[in-house]
Amino acid sequence: MQRFYENLRRLRRRLLVFILPSAVALLIILGGELYPEWMRTYMMYLAPVALFALTVFAYSLLNTSEDLRAERAVNRRLQELQAQYGLAEGLAHVGSWVWDQKTKMIHMSGGCYNVFGLEKEHGSVSQQAFFICVHPEDQEKFKSEHRRQSARQERIDLVFRYVKDGSTPIWVRWVGTPELGEDGQLARIAGVAQDITESKAAADQLADEKAKYLTLTELSADWDWELEPDFRIREISKQIPDLLRDWSDAITGHYFWDLTTVNIPWAGETQLAQKLANDARAANSNPPARRRNDKTPEQDARILPEHLQQAREMLLQDPHAGWKLWHATLQRGERIRDFEFGILTKGRLLTLSLSGRPIIDEKTGQLLYYRGVGRDVTRENHQNLLLRLESDIVKLLQELDAQGQDESVVVREVITLVCRTLNWAGGLHMRPVPESSRVTIEEKCGTPAVQEMLSALGKEMLLLANSPEAMVLREGALLWLHRKDGNSAEFYARYQMERLGLKAALLAPVMDKGKVLSVLLFFTPQSFEGNSLVVDLVGMLSRLLSQYMERQRLEAQLRRQSQHDALTGLPNRKYLSERLEKQLEHKQPLAVLYIDLDRYKAINDTLGHQAGDQVLVEMARRFKDTIGPGNIASRVGGDEFILVLLNQNDAKKVEHIARQVLAAAERPFILQERAHFLSASIGVSLSPQHGTDAGTLIKRADAAMYTVKSEGRNDVRFFSPDLKSAKVAQVQLSSEFPLAIERGEVELHYQPVISSFDLQVVGMEGLIRWRHPTQGLLLPDQFLPSAEQSNAMKQLASWTIRRALQDRQKLDLHRYGNLVVSVNISPNQINEDRFLAQLKGMLDEYQVRPEMLRLELTENTLIEASSRTIAQMTALRKLGVQVMIDNFGTGYASLSYLRNLPVSGLKIDQGFIRGLPDDRGNAAIMQAIMTLAEKLKLQVIAEGVETAQEMHALRELGCRMMQGHFISAALPPQKLSEYLKKRELTGVV
Repeated sequence: MQRFYENLRRLRRRLLVFILPSAVALLIILGGELYPEWMRTYMMYLAPVALFALTVFAYSLLNTSEDLRAERAVNRRLQELQAQYGLAEGLAHVGSWVWDQKTKMIHMSGGCYNVFGLEKEHGSVSQQAFFICVHPEDQEKFKSEHRRQSARQERIDLVFRYVKDGSTPIWVRWVGTPELGEDGQLARIAGVAQDITESKAAADQLADEKAKYLTLTELSADWDWELEPDFRIREISKQIPDLLRDWSDAITGHYFWDLTTVNIPWAGETQLAQKLANDARAANSNPPARRRNDKTPEQDARILPEHLQQAREMLLQDPHAGWKLWHATLQRGERIRDFEFGILTKGRLLTLSLSGRPIIDEKTGQLLYYRGVGRDVTRENHQNLLLRLESDIVKLLQELDAQGQDESVVVREVITLVCRTLNWAGGLHMRPVPESSRVTIEEKCGTPAVQEMLSALGKEMLLLANSPEAMVLREGALLWLHRKDGNSAEFYARYQMERLGLKAALLAPVMDKGKVLSVLLFFTPQSFEGNSLVVDLVGMLSRLLSQYMERQRLEAQLRRQSQHDALTGLPNRKYLSERLEKQLEHKQPLAVLYIDLDRYKAINDTLGHQAGDQVLVEMARRFKDTIGPGNIASRVGGDEFILVLLNQNDAKKVEHIARQVLAAAERPFILQERAHFLSASIGVSLSPQHGTDAGTLIKRADAAMYTVKSEGRNDVRFFSPDLKSAKVAQVQLSSEFPLAIERGEVELHYQPVISSFDLQVVGMEGLIRWRHPTQGLLLPDQFLPSAEQSNAMKQLASWTIRRALQDRQKLDLHRYGNLVVSVNISPNQINEDRFLAQLKGMLDEYQVRPEMLRLELTENTLIEASSRTIAQMTALRKLGVQVMIDNFGTGYASLSYLRNLPVSGLKIDQGFIRGLPDDRGNAAIMQAIMTLAEKLKLQVIAEGVETAQEMHALRELGCRMMQGHFISAALPPQKLSEYLKKRELTGVV
């Protein structure tokens, strides 16, 4: 429509050009009548001329008008273009320039002025002035390049720094094209200049980052890889480590899984576990919260131990499961993150990790290739593998220990776990036979073929001195056999390794304090050079198994000590009762022989405890030899033994054996180069004739034994219902005992307790003595057993505490510092209703601080302590009175009761002190008890110290307090006072 109106206006102007002159000519002709004749003739000739002249004039006038209008339009358009060009120059930081070779001036556009920070009013810039503003370091380069390119009449392209208004230099790109004059010489150079400061800074930063990336890549030993669209390897970068170069060359053009031949680790194990974790989360419908428009990838679920275990089981069933997951991930066009797999190259076992992403064509959406990085993560993988294996082994040991499994089961399960984790074929556990070149082949496991081979080895094997097994047992160093040679040929043949496809074997010694306890032998189908995985694996297995074995040994020793007599090694009363009850549950006939040694006390008192202990040990050996294996010999008291004859209740046969036991007891003992003779009193009870439970049988055998004692000793008696009371003497004493307290015949003797480090006296134990008018000084074991059956013990408890506090005040013991006085007491006595009130009253009466009194309760009486007993003990502790377990270690098999008893310390039974420091068993048990006491923050007192060696050993073990005959015997109050004064004079209290 616009074009139509434009054409219409143009037609109108053309019509005016012809109409106006025609109208003038017509007027001239029509107006001729008005002119004279002569003029009319001229007018007739003048009209066409006028018409032509006017037409030409009008046409010229019209063209001039149109030219003016066109020029104005062009000027307007030119101004618009100039404005747009100026705007474009400003936005692009670009300007044009002309280098006039003749005038040596530079003519610039507005944009160029802006680039260089110049004012337009200054006009053109001289070349010299422009050179001055070029950065000094770039001036020479600018001039020389400009001259050289100009002389060659070539295109100029320079980058230089220009100092703008004396401020920070800007970077400028200067591009120009030379133009020649009519004479063929350079006339001018026209070009553009652009401020590239920002792009130059970005490029420099990019270059720096690239350089850093290259540096980090070189330092981290990462290498690049690319896959074809079909996932074959297109290229692996040249910065791959030399160790991997052969593998890289061989695998290019193939798939990654084509040359992977080992499953340490399993390829893609972590990715399989991650998929299982994600699937489990999806199945539970508990995905993490996400925003509606959140396009970021969903975070992976946490991998739990059960996911790793499931992944391993999948890989055991299908070793290629990890690579199948890799291929599926590539097909979905997803990222690959930390995909690990193992390879063998140049005899080395390596673990590689791959991470990458797909490169997609933005136009077509087609996969172009995969690109990523790989790195050698062997060290990290082996460390993680060993950490996980160690965690699994520790957990396994704890579980099996809690189940009460024996050592053989534990070791076999550990071997199985190692083989399953490392994909090894099998293994066994061998122990050296003492003083022999043989080993016992114990726990073993493996694949069916390996298990068959191991079973054919038998239970024992003779080793040659130069065999690998003998070398490891002798030197205690691991041995990794991964190639068959002259030294290992016999080893490979013995275990049929070539036939079974076993390429390598590991002999791992289990060490404890520099001694080889045993050796683990593993077989693997992979052959590679020994590395940190092998070394660290052996160290970890040795450490964990030796700790386990040592702990088992110590626990067994503690258990045995709690179940057995420390001196003779025979079962104690409680353990005997347990075994006896088990036999009686099966209705088995048996005989119980209760033995008390005659005249033993005389030897013990005259020759000392060491001689007495020697007699007890020898007597225990004689009794065991006499009754033979399959029967039970136990020690239940100082000089009392119980023998149990299993599957035997024929009276004649039992008496015959009892007479043999009696004869064994009568054989002389050589003590201190002299012969000493003892005898025994033996009481017998039979099951089921005399009872069907352990307590009844022991009690009736005891009664029969006391009958022998009362009738002259050194004989054998069977229990009979009409048997005269076996304890007449003790009953008589027990009836006299209450009167003895009233008559003042009972007194306390005190045995000092010293600090093992500075030898100062820190306390004393009050021991009861009965000065009998006819029998002389009686020890507690002569009258207390019967007295415990009467009410006299209640009276005795109160009397003992009062006498101890009274003697402490009377002897003025507070002058020697904080000397604690100890007395023995039973749970029945502290359970009395008025006991605590009476105790507080006595402490106040004698002005003794509660912490200066220590009450000792024997371990046996505390095994089944009632809630009231524990409550009373707690009240005593709150009051400040010390409560201690006496004869610790002679009672219960479990130590768990210690946690429930509010006690302040332990008094270790003298049986644990004997033989220190040479007796390693006692030393180990003492160390364990000291550690236990330290953990429970309990005091420890060792009693029965008889030699300087024992005292020194206890000090080395960290025992802070001790007492015994080597230090001092029990002293009456007056002699105790003299003893303390004497030590005070010598500077030791």
